[in-house]
Amino acid sequence: MRSGLLFKTMQQLNIWTITTVDAKIEAIPDKVWYGNLHQGGFGTPERSAAEVSGGTHAGFMSMMENVLAGGGGGQRGGYFPARPFAMVQTDDLDKIADVFEIWLNERIVARLGL
Repeated sequence: MRSGLLFKTMQQLNIWTITTVDAKIEAIPDKVWYGNLHQGGFGTPERSAAEVSGGTHAGFMSMMENVLAGGGGGQRGGYFPARPFAMVQTDDLDKIADVFEIWLNERIVARLGL
């Protein structure tokens, strides 16, 4: 949330493909490339922070050092777990329906001039 760029970009309708049964993003724009990292993760877990030291701050630091150390050829390695943010959960369905109901009512009122 440092700049809010990913949050703002995800709200742009032009990056979404919306049909009557689906809404998806084919590709997250390059300007927010790190959104792909959060959504899908990176690498494979060899040792998690919890395994390193019971989930303490030191364990997290050890895991991040592994990510930054990387493999050969100057490439970064390690593991970054997925933290999906572009998804709908069952708990969200009622709230989504409420938003669309308000939107639809506003359109009806505007159209009928009420």
